[in-house]
Formats: sequence, C-alpha cells, structure tokens
Amino acid sequence: MAESSGKTARHMPIGKRFQPGVSGNPGGRPRKSRLTDASRAWLEQVDQASGLTNAELVVAALGQRALKGDAESFRALADRAEGKPMQSLQVENIGAEQILGEDLLRLSRGELREYAETGQLPAWFLQKDAQHETTEQPS
Repeated sequence: MAESSGKTARHMPIGKRFQPGVSGNPGGRPRKSRLTDASRAWLEQVDQASGLTNAELVVAALGQRALKGDAESFRALADRAEGKPMQSLQVENIGAEQILGEDLLRLSRGELREYAETGQLPAWFLQKDAQHETTEQPS
C-alpha cells in the first residue's frame, strides 16, 4: 500500500459506494474550461486602431471571404447567425423489422434491465417473435 501523503482519504462504506439512480456528479461536468474563458476574453478585446472587438473583426474577415465566394466562410456566418440547420434522418422499417421495433418499444424498464443483465428476453417477447416467424414464412 502506498504511503500516506498526509491527506486523509474519505472512504465510503462498501454498501454505500454506488447507489442505483444516484449520480456521483449531479452537477455534471463544468460547461466552461480555461480555453473557453481565454477565447471569450480574446474575442471581447478591442482593437485600438479600429475600435472594433476581435469578434467583430473576425466576422468582418469571414464576411469578406464569403463575398468572394468562399462557401465555408458563408456557411460559418450563416450557422452563427441563423443556427445550424436540423439534420434529418429517415428510417423506413418494413415487415418484421417494424414489428420487432414496435415490440422492443413495449419492453418495460425492468424487462430492459433484465435483458441487459442476463441477455434473456421476456417470454411474451419470444412468443410474439415466434408467431411472426411462422406467419411470414411462405406456404
């Protein structure tokens, strides 16, 4: 065992270390970092020659490049001004895949947990799956 650094470590009782449904970090990761803070500070600095902030100068430079036909600069400006367009994904399920997907959505949290822990699906799910197999086979 390593020697003590002089600091006392807190030890949680074994039965209390990890409780289901309770986050060990309820506040989550901090949203800012040193890089974020430094970037924002730089963008807010005022250029003495023009009286504009660095953010305004960057936008002006992007605008000039966009006016010359640079699509990436235009896209960057548009994304900042209007927000990025929503990405869409169309999924089409036909036949057994659709039925299987609907059945998966019917699983309760307990059934999903059981499946995750043991790999066993509930009996009702397996019976429905067997019914779909027999009805989909050609006669």
